[in-house]
Amino acid sequence: MDTLNQMLGQVLADPQLRQWVLIGVVGLSALTLFWGLTLVASGVASPYRRQLREIQREVDEDEESLEQRLVIAKEHGSGFNGHRVRTLLVHAGYQKGSAYRVFVGIRVMVILVSLLVTFVVLNMMTQLPLSGILLVLLGVGYVAYILPVFVLERLANKRMTRMKLAMPDALDLLVVCTEAGLGFKAALQRVAQEVSMSHEELAEELTLISAKLRAGFSMQQAFDEFILRTGLEDFKSLSVAINQSIQLGTSIAETLRIYADEYRIKRKQEAEEMAAKVGTKMIFPLVTMIWPSFFIVAIGPALIKVFRVFGNM
Repeated sequence: MDTLNQMLGQVLADPQLRQWVLIGVVGLSALTLFWGLTLVASGVASPYRRQLREIQREVDEDEESLEQRLVIAKEHGSGFNGHRVRTLLVHAGYQKGSAYRVFVGIRVMVILVSLLVTFVVLNMMTQLPLSGILLVLLGVGYVAYILPVFVLERLANKRMTRMKLAMPDALDLLVVCTEAGLGFKAALQRVAQEVSMSHEELAEELTLISAKLRAGFSMQQAFDEFILRTGLEDFKSLSVAINQSIQLGTSIAETLRIYADEYRIKRKQEAEEMAAKVGTKMIFPLVTMIWPSFFIVAIGPALIKVFRVFGNM
């Protein structure tokens, strides 16, 4: 507090004005911290209390469904706005209504903690002027603001990758179940149970598709919502093919087998592509770490002898 008061004294000569500015900064920081903690607490509060509060509000309009919110988010582009964050939260598996409030609370806390730690470190280890400190704090605040979005995007991409890699195996199980005589809805539920241990995310999505089909949703609508929730645009053709097979009465097992082979080939090609990139990715660590060590070991003894010879001369 004394350090902050001294910094304000370098800018503001009036002691009374400096005191009011200091009170305002402290109050604003406290309010921001309280707001962030409130958002986090409201997101993880008891679901029964949240339900009671929602009943007491007497909402006139129905809340938009998850899929409608995703469509709206998709239409608003891919910036750092709330729509983009909500889409990433759903793709990462955080599909509850309170997920966005929790994310905003975490983001506010990350910004405050980053600014506080940076301010303390700068005052203890450097002698920067006030303008320099403010510039550094501005940069740290911006990084702390966008960092949670990048972390969330990485989590969403990892979840989508796991589901994409698990889909060929799930389609093989669907082929086996349908050829054994199960209906498609029952086969989906059975496959969801079988893959729940190895591919938990895909099992949850298949269970949700099965539940929507039992609730009266059409096949096309259920799979379209699955694509919106997961962000896996590659499975649109699979959705269309399954819907056509059911409508035309053709063998759905054969359709599933074709797409299972196709996705398995894609998975193999992606693995080969990743293996082909290893050599290029190894160039930087080889040049910066291994090659200097090899150079020192190979040329070092000879250089030492040369220096000794010239030293004796």
